[in-house]
Amino acid sequence: MNQHEHLKRIRARCVELLALAEKRTKGEWFHKFNGHYDEVNIQDNEYSPSIAITCPMHERTANAIFIASCAGPAEAGWKATIAAIDALFELGTWFKSPTLDELQSKILAAWPEELL
Repeated sequence: MNQHEHLKRIRARCVELLALAEKRTKGEWFHKFNGHYDEVNIQDNEYSPSIAITCPMHERTANAIFIASCAGPAEAGWKATIAAIDALFELGTWFKSPTLDELQSKILAAWPEELL
């Protein structure tokens, strides 16, 4: 796969992840019970089962809070990646520059094929 194809696959994956994020249940992903958080079930989509987190309660709560706190920034990152790739495709037809080459290299490094 060449770099252009790789960027197109990265963009497609970001679009796919944003679409999946829109299908998620709105609101809190866990609920409080007697001062402690109980089970954390995160439904990815209709094809994947709930994620069963098997660790001590205090770690489970911390992990769930961390995962929930990452959702908004992750969506922002996917949107920024799409915008950067779109800009690379648009600007790349007009001129080449070390800055654009560096931007492309950083995007490709952040999204190895295994993530696609």
